[in-house]
Amino acid sequence: MSTEPAKVNDHANKRKARVFSMTHEKATQNSDVIMGMLSISSVPVYVLIDFGVTHLFIPKACLAKVNILCQKTDSVLEVSMPSGRTIEIDKLARAIQIDFDGH
Repeated sequence: MSTEPAKVNDHANKRKARVFSMTHEKATQNSDVIMGMLSISSVPVYVLIDFGVTHLFIPKACLAKVNILCQKTDSVLEVSMPSGRTIEIDKLARAIQIDFDGH
């Protein structure tokens, strides 16, 4: 019998996602995409939102600017970037107030 601790499968709590890149021209031609200035937590921010996606990603610098705190999650989202790089995300921002034209 071994006294070593059992190895935990690191992939058990990982979900996978992919990020795609889009040019300004393609974004303006796609009816599922909006881009422009929105108010996030009362701070004007330039955004590109694709309503056909399952996840929205906000850069850390933007989170700091709009004063939004993230909570650590129990699982990791492994995200493949357009550059081929992979990043792991283990934080989530909840209840973000986004104003669309004052609504």
